[in-house]
Amino acid sequence: MFRRQYRKFISNNNKGELSLNSPSCTAYSTPITWFINKDGQFVMKILDESKAKRVKSGYVLRVANLTDNSFQLIDNIDVAGKATEVVYQFSRN
Repeated sequence: MFRRQYRKFISNNNKGELSLNSPSCTAYSTPITWFINKDGQFVMKILDESKAKRVKSGYVLRVANLTDNSFQLIDNIDVAGKATEVVYQFSRN
């Protein structure tokens, strides 16, 4: 099982941290930057050792069910040739 865990999003500067962990994989953590693009999609760039302006690739996810206390990000992936949605649920602490 592969598990993604987003530890924090900081809304006043569009930064945060992404942690990936799974019992069968090496743990990984990296700083991120994020923003909502003109189409209302969530864009995330993994920074590793680069500054955000140098990172040319990232992830684009659909935002859904946005409330004052929670939201979802939806990723479309291919699983064995079949389009599948992965839904990430977030709640305010």
